[in-house]
Amino acid sequence: MRIAVTGGTGYVGAHIVNALLGAGHGVRLLAEPGWSNDLLLRRLQSVGEVSVVHGDLRSPDIPEGLLDGCDAVIHGAG
Repeated sequence: MRIAVTGGTGYVGAHIVNALLGAGHGVRLLAEPGWSNDLLLRRLQSVGEVSVVHGDLRSPDIPEGLLDGCDAVIHGAG
């Protein structure tokens, strides 16, 4: 399954993403504009397939682009 995750770049969310990847799922992260954490991204990508969409969830075009091709979503953004 490919799962979209909001809030997956934060402390708790990154642990959720790690567990999803460990279970064999692909993950598409929503990251706020300007987000950059190469260390976290490399660690997650070493476990499984991770892609990143940059944007603000409140923007009307972001949810559609984030969810395109995904089977499920976990909303963890605060």
